[in-house]
Amino acid sequence: MAKTLEQQCDEITELTRAMREDSVKLTAGNNSAGTRVRKSAQGIKVLCQQIRKDVTDIREAAKKKK
Repeated sequence: MAKTLEQQCDEITELTRAMREDSVKLTAGNNSAGTRVRKSAQGIKVLCQQIRKDVTDIREAAKKKK
């Protein structure tokens, strides 16, 4: 089942929250938190790309209905 745009946005929000927490840990000296920051950033990137694709698909579908 495909995720809705709202669900994808919620997931980005959660990843951003986790990334913020880990970035604080990283600056405090926890180097393994850096790996988690990078992983969260990659997850956000992938979700943003999917959202861009989904928005384009929605727009094209709306054009075809006219």
